[in-house]
Amino acid sequence: MIEPTTEQWLDLHQAFREYCGATPWQWLDNSDILALENPSGEYKGYCCALGDGGVEYGLSLHIGDEGLAGYLALMTGEVDSESLDAFYMMRALSATLVDREHLHPNDLALIRSLGLKYRGRGKWPLFRSTSPGYVPWYLSSEEAQFLTLALRNVTEIASRMASGEQVLYSESDPGLILTRVLRDGEWRDQWETLRPPRPPEPAADYPNTERLRQLAQSKSKGALVWELSVSYFPTPIQEMKGERPYFPTMILIVDRNSALILDSEELGPSPSPTQLQDALVSLLEKTVDMPSGVVVESASTAQLVESIMQPLGIELFTGPTPALDDARESLMDLMGM
Repeated sequence: MIEPTTEQWLDLHQAFREYCGATPWQWLDNSDILALENPSGEYKGYCCALGDGGVEYGLSLHIGDEGLAGYLALMTGEVDSESLDAFYMMRALSATLVDREHLHPNDLALIRSLGLKYRGRGKWPLFRSTSPGYVPWYLSSEEAQFLTLALRNVTEIASRMASGEQVLYSESDPGLILTRVLRDGEWRDQWETLRPPRPPEPAADYPNTERLRQLAQSKSKGALVWELSVSYFPTPIQEMKGERPYFPTMILIVDRNSALILDSEELGPSPSPTQLQDALVSLLEKTVDMPSGVVVESASTAQLVESIMQPLGIELFTGPTPALDDARESLMDLMGM
């Protein structure tokens, strides 16, 4: 990661001061969205002013289709904003006002090195990058620059709204939102449709059909029914000092009747579908008997494992997984979480 330069940090701090001074949360709700085209033209950021609820003040900048999908899932209630899923799924940059004790020593050392001073509760700037599967982390140079642009653009729009010169949504077409684009060195307003984000690519069929054939011939099916999940595990891992910690992806298998954990496998923060399928086949190869059926929590997990279960003659169901819920709760208790 290329770290921001001193000049970029100072520019970001100044932009956040001006943003907070303009109090954009007086004119913008947490649910309002302003699109901002990255100057590269490769993706958009979706800006949300924080503060109308009186709890958290600042700006969240949701990055690209993945960031927009996470934002929409929160706004529609598809994902609970207080849940771990909300924490794991976000791709965003943020600038928020916090108490001094919420800053890491690295943040405080940076502020001192820049010659800046902050005082008071809820008056200290915290800048973070959030990415699916990773612990919130420090900004890269590119991220700091884009967040600075977002702060300045939202400050300008909020100031125009305060004076009655600007609306955020098209009065002629409610489906259009205000989008800021850089053209010929100047930021301009455009009205654009908020297009639904592209869905992630579906998992392909498991490619190693010969491995499945050998597995089917070497194992019989028992009476057990498994409950199976593929999800992030809430304890972060840092493989090397200074590297960004990640939440491992875990395949967890539980006996549906006894809620006993039968097996598990940890992978990195963003394994490919094929890597996940390989890990599941390895778990099946280790069992004495294969299960008669497997229950999964979500359609996405069902899609991931269907091409494995079908050739093995294992019935696949999607539905509630109470045994998995109990097992995860027990794990959390053991870890003091």
